[in-house]
Amino acid sequence: MLLDGITYGKGACWVRQLIMRIGLENFLQGLRNYFSEFQWSNTTLDDFIRCMQRVYEPNSDSLTEFSSRWLKKQGVNSFTLREDSDKLVLTQGFMAFADPV
Repeated sequence: MLLDGITYGKGACWVRQLIMRIGLENFLQGLRNYFSEFQWSNTTLDDFIRCMQRVYEPNSDSLTEFSSRWLKKQGVNSFTLREDSDKLVLTQGFMAFADPV
């Protein structure tokens, strides 16, 4: 796995979006739960996401899907903003690299 500026930048953007999605208090509680549950052990991204999902409204959308769209796709995220009548429509996509890595 290649770790570069895009990798770290995407991770940081994902954390900021996660906080905006679930709220700062839920995020902090999720961190407390995560550190308490997994102290002195190894973890995975899925463990972290499960801790966040538990503090997020259980019946709301899946943080696993949200995370996969951001973290498990190659390339950087792209956004398109367009006007549609009386509203703005924001679409998220992914730019794949032209050359295989």
